Amino acid sequence: MGGAFEHNHILATIYGWQRWKGDEHKSGWNEKTLKELICSKCNSEGHFDIYISDTPEIYRKLGLHRNRFDRKHDAHLYVKLKKVHK
Repeated sequence: MGGAFEHNHILATIYGWQRWKGDEHKSGWNEKTLKELICSKCNSEGHFDIYISDTPEIYRKLGLHRNRFDRKHDAHLYVKLKKVHK
């Protein structure tokens, strides 16, 4: 397997690094399937505005930084939920 990353690095990127609780991934997410999952879980909690981005700007604006934010080749979806009170 050629390329910029070792095989184990690629697998950890897909399935999560398992370094702390929540540091695991479900493979195969894209914006549509992630939004569908979020909507299915939020129905009982009320209505949420959902913002999904492939750039970390929503976190940078909050002053948060992770090394992966600087690596354009790292594929991540960044999610922001805002509860809408009706």
